[in-house]
Amino acid sequence: MASLTAEDRLDYAVLAHLRAKGGDDVEKAIALLEGALRVGRPSAAERKALEYPTSLSEIFGAGVEATGAKTKAEAQEELKQDPLFQTLLKNLAGRGFFNNVEEGSPEYEERFEKVIKQYEKRRAASAEAKGDVAPAAP
Repeated sequence: MASLTAEDRLDYAVLAHLRAKGGDDVEKAIALLEGALRVGRPSAAERKALEYPTSLSEIFGAGVEATGAKTKAEAQEELKQDPLFQTLLKNLAGRGFFNNVEEGSPEYEERFEKVIKQYEKRRAASAEAKGDVAPAAP
């Protein structure tokens, strides 16, 4: 078997996770995914090399815990508590950035995402300028 990247291993792990769920519809979805991902069903020897003794759910849970990863909603709620971000939102709202869009609508969320990206970009640049963090890799 050729050397596999972490992404290849993840593809196989996702497919194995879905196979464990079983069912005709799941099998149809797996067949479509195998074609889209350009992976086939592994042989017994390949499965042995690809399978982990822990489930993908357990690995995912451990990764979330180890990295402190948050859902998008959790991260946004945390960001909304940041006084600087609150000030930015108030300024943008005052200039009409959120006019004619209802909070929670897709249009609002799209604009809100733009604000978050710009805020995080500026915050990272500020931290880098202060020497608080190493420059991002290109």
